[in-house]
Amino acid sequence: EAKTLLTARADADPSVLDRLESAYAAYAESRYLATPDGADYGTLQEFCDAAEKEHKLTGDADAIRSVVRSCLNEQCTCTSDPPQPADGADPVLYFLSESHAGSSTQFASAAVVLCRMLGLPARYVVGYAAPQSLFTQQEDGSWHAILQDDNAHAWAEVYISGQGWTPMEMTPGVLVTAEKADYKSSLPETTP
Repeated sequence: EAKTLLTARADADPSVLDRLESAYAAYAESRYLATPDGADYGTLQEFCDAAEKEHKLTGDADAIRSVVRSCLNEQCTCTSDPPQPADGADPVLYFLSESHAGSSTQFASAAVVLCRMLGLPARYVVGYAAPQSLFTQQEDGSWHAILQDDNAHAWAEVYISGQGWTPMEMTPGVLVTAEKADYKSSLPETTP
C-alpha cells in the first residue's frame, strides 16, 4: 500500500520525494554531526582526520562504518561490568583512551562520536535485544517475552541519504550471538 501511495505521489510530482529527502538529509547533517567541544577531543579529532586520509573516507558511509567498527573491535573489549570514569571525566574519552572496556553503552556512544567526527550523521539509540528463546507462544497464537535489565542494549544509527537511519551494531559479539541464537522457528508450518 505504501509503495502504491509513494508511486502515485511520485507520478503527480516526481520531485516531491527528492525534495523531502534532500530537506531531511540537510536536517540530519545540521543536527547529527555535532561533537563535544574541548581540547581533550582534539587528539580524537586528529585520529579521525588521519583515518579519513589513510582510508580515503570522504563521505563513504560504508567505509566510515567499517573503520569505526574495526577501531572499536580491535582496541576495546566488551564487558557487562565496565570500569567507570572518575567524577567529571568524559565517559567517551575515558572509554577510548584509558579503559578500553565497556558495555553496549560505551560502544554505541563512542561509535556516534567517531562517526560524527568522520562526517557521518549519527545518533545514539537504546532499547532491548530479545533473543527468540525468551518468547513464548500464548493461547491466542501471539508471542510474548518478558525482558529483564540484562536485555537492555544500546546501538548507533547513521543517516544515509536515500536510505534513512540505519542501525549500526558496534558491540563485539552481539551480531555473532544473534547469528548463533535459536532463530529456527518453532511455529507450526501453515499452508497458504
